[in-house]
Amino acid sequence: MRQKYKSWLVVTKILALLIVGCRNNVTTQCNLIVTIANDTNRQLSQITQVDRSSSVQDSQSWSRAITIFDQAAAQIEALQIKDEQLLVYQRELAELWQTYARTTNDAIDARAIKSLATLTKANNDTQEADQKLLSITKQLNSYCGE
Repeated sequence: MRQKYKSWLVVTKILALLIVGCRNNVTTQCNLIVTIANDTNRQLSQITQVDRSSSVQDSQSWSRAITIFDQAAAQIEALQIKDEQLLVYQRELAELWQTYARTTNDAIDARAIKSLATLTKANNDTQEADQKLLSITKQLNSYCGE
C-alpha cells in the first residue's frame, strides 16, 4: 500500500510540474507578444511627440508610422506561438497592425490628392481598428494575467 501511495505522489508531482511548465510556456509567449506591442507603442509615441512639437505633421512621420506598423506585424507573425488562444491574438494583432499601415498610407494618399472621401474612409477604418485593438488588448491582458 505504501508503494502505491509513493507512486501516486510521484505522478501528482509530475503532473504539477507539467501544469506549471505549460503555464510558464504560455506566460513566456504572452510576454513576447506584449513586448512587441509595448515596443510598437513606444516607437509610435516618439513619432507623435515629434509631430506635436512641429507646426505641421509631415508625411515622413506618417511613413515612419507605416514602417513601424509593418515591422510590428512581421515580428508578431514570426513568433513561434503554440497556445491556441494566443495564436488567435497573434493573428488579430498582425491584421490590426496591417490595417493601421494601410489606413495611414490611405491618409497620406488622400492628403496628396486632396480627397476628403478617401481621408474620411481612412479615418473611419482607423477608428474601427482602434476599437478592435482595445478589445484584443483587454482580452489578451485578461488571458495572460490568469
